[in-house]
Amino acid sequence: MGIAASLTGCDPSSAPLVQYSGGYQETETGQLLLWTGQPCTGVTDIEFELVNDDNELTTRWKLTSRKPAGGAVEEVVLGEPLPGFRVTERSDPDPDWRGFDTVRLLIKTQQGQSATYTKVDTFTDQLPDHSSDEYFVQDQGWYTKGDFADITDDEEVAPLCGRGTYAD
Repeated sequence: MGIAASLTGCDPSSAPLVQYSGGYQETETGQLLLWTGQPCTGVTDIEFELVNDDNELTTRWKLTSRKPAGGAVEEVVLGEPLPGFRVTERSDPDPDWRGFDTVRLLIKTQQGQSATYTKVDTFTDQLPDHSSDEYFVQDQGWYTKGDFADITDDEEVAPLCGRGTYAD
């Protein structure tokens, strides 16, 4: 591993240089919505994982594209059908995301994948203070879509399918 690190000039134990993020929001019906930060194309799979306080994966919900080339995604609601996708795994037919510690999301394409997460307590504690056009971005704060575009101009935050990912 040391040889590989010296050849590439990277420290494999260092944190990623860019945080890939999406924004979380609660829908009017109390469901969890994830916005990818910008459109993602060629998406083959979307996986939500709900993790309890003991860091155990307890609930998984997976969508798979109906087309081999994948589909387009910009928003997805946990537990709701998504046009062009089918549910291929569902460990709980009606997941109550509020009862978990962490929600993780993974988006896969034929070219690669990207992921994001949110700490449920942090999100729900701050939720009453924010409007329905704002999205919670873990470790960053609350942003409208326009404000989120502004923070992705720096070198530390990128949308899930943004620069430096498989979408480039």
